[in-house]
Amino acid sequence: MRAMNWSRGAAWGVVLLWAGIWTASAEESAVPAAPAPPGAPAALVPAAPPVPAAPAVLPVVVHSGKLLRVERVTGALPWVDTERVLAAGNLDAGTGGAEAVVSREPGAGQCFAVAVLEVTGERSLSKYDYRLDAGGKAYACLGLGAGGNPFDARRWKVATPGEVGMLFQIPAEQTVVHLVPALTSSVPLRAVRGIAFAPASAAPAPVPAVPDAVPVPAVPDAGPAVAAPPAAPAVPEAVPAAV
Repeated sequence: MRAMNWSRGAAWGVVLLWAGIWTASAEESAVPAAPAPPGAPAALVPAAPPVPAAPAVLPVVVHSGKLLRVERVTGALPWVDTERVLAAGNLDAGTGGAEAVVSREPGAGQCFAVAVLEVTGERSLSKYDYRLDAGGKAYACLGLGAGGNPFDARRWKVATPGEVGMLFQIPAEQTVVHLVPALTSSVPLRAVRGIAFAPASAAPAPVPAVPDAVPVPAVPDAGPAVAAPPAAPAVPEAVPAAV
């Protein structure tokens, strides 16, 4: 009986010995975990910060043609009074007449950002294609301006070649913006990040006023007219000499 108990004890000892050897081997082969920051739980180790996007180099090719620049505008821009034209039943862009065009100022603490794109070939640009991200927030396009026409909220698409402006309003303190696709489509649109503002297009210099004509000084009186000298007497023809 004692021999049987001793054999069972020896067997359990062998099993425990092998289990200890296996556990030690597993611990030695395990990759040590990254240490947590002081005071932070091990389960909440922060991920590495994202690498900031490199500044965009414009112009850049996009689905409609090219993104030429993004301008920062702090003054008023020509804008079609949407409420007025809609109340008059003018639903289509370009209708309503010149009396519906007003000067729109940016809101308090805001500025306008105008993304200038070039539509090429048979391509098109919609006001719903892109949004502008700035300071961690997204801003929708207010309207399009093309062909020298004022910005119009009713103009939702331009399909003719030429420059088109997309009007956004963002906080005035922002200096870098990102043009990001606003909708998910079957053909992914290209996002352009890290855009620095370009100088606004210079307004034409005013024509200088023409100064008043300087009066020409009067010519002093030359005095009484002087008679012309008498004409010289005519020279008689030569008389041939007698033979």
